[in-house]
Amino acid sequence: MKSFVRVFLYGVLFTAWPLIGASQSEVVACGEIRPDRKDDLIWENEFSGYRAFGPALQAKGEQSYGYDVFTKSVTHPVMHDRFDKSKGPNRISFHIDHGDGMDSYGVGPTLGCGTAALLDSAGGIVYPWCWKEAEILENGPKRFQVRLTYSPIFVNGREVIEHRLITLDSGSRLNRVDISYDGLDAPCPVVVGIVVHAENPSGYYVDDKVLAVADLGDRNIGKNGEIYCGAVRPEGFERSAFVAFDEPKGSAIGHVLGYGTYRPGQTFTYWFGSGWSKAGIRDLDEWIQLIKNNKH
Repeated sequence: MKSFVRVFLYGVLFTAWPLIGASQSEVVACGEIRPDRKDDLIWENEFSGYRAFGPALQAKGEQSYGYDVFTKSVTHPVMHDRFDKSKGPNRISFHIDHGDGMDSYGVGPTLGCGTAALLDSAGGIVYPWCWKEAEILENGPKRFQVRLTYSPIFVNGREVIEHRLITLDSGSRLNRVDISYDGLDAPCPVVVGIVVHAENPSGYYVDDKVLAVADLGDRNIGKNGEIYCGAVRPEGFERSAFVAFDEPKGSAIGHVLGYGTYRPGQTFTYWFGSGWSKAGIRDLDEWIQLIKNNKH
């Protein structure tokens, strides 16, 4: 796989060749931006792959706010090839497992697998739009790191811009996320959320530091195993709970949410990640122990 960096900076797309001198066999954590797939930002390590939706998708008005998950059953990078093979007359869908995993996770208008969002004065989630600018800072062989700036949102009448630094290391089940916001003049409640779907409505766990969900995916339910999503805040959430939607969003019935407070000028840090029952994780209990014991 050719690993390279594509960056959106001040609205301009350019391509840079690898920041690393590693051979293909040494690369574990890596990613790229895919202009051919509506600016999808994709990244992975040996355990799982992820996607954050970009400006071309937002321009179409699609509401996909959260992180997407790509399951993996192999330890070498696969995301670049999956996206390449999904193009052309002989394309192969990455929504089908061809022996190394697949995309069967449903995000839609939710926080997906572990996205954070501010709350308004009524306690409602102010969903972040797609990222507007991205700068890939490290691209392997053992770390992927990207800095994202998001399109403005309005929170209690104020225009707010989110800055997000995501770091995924080889050997880690979880991504570290460091978030800050421009435009706030007072502390604001923030949540970290994982969507819960109707196919497994009670398949979740929360405590003062951990959120975890067992998801059955959105295709061939019962045949693709369980996708495990988790979020951890080592210093603790102020509280955590399952919160149902007033009306289902497709098959999404609510979120498990961890609550905190963002203070202007500071950084809110937490961790999120995913695993798969077809990649050696036996059940939700084992997943919870894995993310509790992950190095934070």
